[in-house]
Amino acid sequence: MKIKVTFIIALVFFTFLLFIIPSRFINSEYGSTVLTVSTFLFGIFGGFCVAVTTTDYNNVRALAARETSAWISLYQIMRIYGKKYADGIRPYISRYIIRSFDYDFINYARETRNDFKPVMEYIKKVPIILSKSSIHQNMIDQMVELVAVRQELTALGKRSLSSLEWIVLCILSCIVIITLFGLRGGNIFFDFVTVAISSATVLVLLLIRDIDRYIWNEASFSFDVFNNVLLNLAELPYYPAEFIASGVVRPKEQKYRVGILKKPGQSWERKFKIVTN
Repeated sequence: MKIKVTFIIALVFFTFLLFIIPSRFINSEYGSTVLTVSTFLFGIFGGFCVAVTTTDYNNVRALAARETSAWISLYQIMRIYGKKYADGIRPYISRYIIRSFDYDFINYARETRNDFKPVMEYIKKVPIILSKSSIHQNMIDQMVELVAVRQELTALGKRSLSSLEWIVLCILSCIVIITLFGLRGGNIFFDFVTVAISSATVLVLLLIRDIDRYIWNEASFSFDVFNNVLLNLAELPYYPAEFIASGVVRPKEQKYRVGILKKPGQSWERKFKIVTN
């Protein structure tokens, strides 16, 4: 569910709670102390979680850019080395890129090992042309770069926050929200502040979750950079049908491919359809 929609639902839900939950069911003397301590701890711990998840998120973004640029460089180098070699490796690269979309970004490096192997095997079989030995070495260097990047992506392919850390975050956020509702005195302004802060707390948790799963700003994070590889292969951009249906991505190209699952939930085999806007 999109963050914007969830935030609006949270606003409506907390507004509804104003008419259900009685005001001043928490003593203001110790309630204010609890609110101060809980908001302070939530700010400190929430800030720590944001810093940790954002660091890994930015590292993964940089690695995605490195990997895709290495794919483009590898293909261009092979075109210089010999058109037949570029044509030979092109379907392997294309299949790898398309398969990458089938998985969450956090898992794709691990899940596409079998799709990466044919590329390595093909490179190993490319003969060395003495007059183009330096170009062949550049080809090998790009493969080494791809292996290194994929290894780093595999190492970062797990969530930064543990279940315990999420439990602590949820407990602190619940304490803040419950205390705010319990300290209400019937004042309209305080009611507005209660709803606003409660909804903002939910928004913060959703943002941390999306960053921790590497799905925040997913359209530019994964689709744009990987489709750029396909464009350099002189192929149409590609989008899985389920991502378009869910609104995760809205293709801007006038012509693109859509991958439709043949047996949803059973296999990742797809049939392709060309769409023209």
